[in-house]
Amino acid sequence: MVFIFWDELSDFSFENTAVLGLTLAILGVLAASVGNLVSVQTQKYDLPVIQMNTYGMAYGALFSLIVGLVQGKEMTYNWSLSYNVSLVYLALFGSVFAFGCYLTLLRRIGVHKASYAVVLFPAVALIISTLFEGFQWTWPVAVGIVFIAIGNTFVINRRDLKKP
Repeated sequence: MVFIFWDELSDFSFENTAVLGLTLAILGVLAASVGNLVSVQTQKYDLPVIQMNTYGMAYGALFSLIVGLVQGKEMTYNWSLSYNVSLVYLALFGSVFAFGCYLTLLRRIGVHKASYAVVLFPAVALIISTLFEGFQWTWPVAVGIVFIAIGNTFVINRRDLKKP
């Protein structure tokens, strides 16, 4: 990850918004890790994925509403077709189906292996940015992608040392 974000990290300064962004990214990783652990614990009770997904999203929506209200933000809605189509797409495919698949993956292969799929997200984002936004690759980014691939290969294919 350091290689992929080398350009941004090399220009790092405590006097700009990079500190806030880095702090939020670290908090996001911690929250996702806690979410994975909670999911694994609840799956021990053999709860259905759809219901777990529903509760998680309902709590997240409620939390977001409370934060918005506490901050005094005005609640508005954009009625345009493009906004509504993108909202439905993200709600269904980017949230409901994606989290349902991830929770199922957690159940099938375990949190230790499923978590490494998340490491691939920046690589996928870079490929999409290359195709649609004209992202220019650098050597550190390419080296970072190679390290991600090698690391995931080792983790997914490692042998359990406790087994004979």
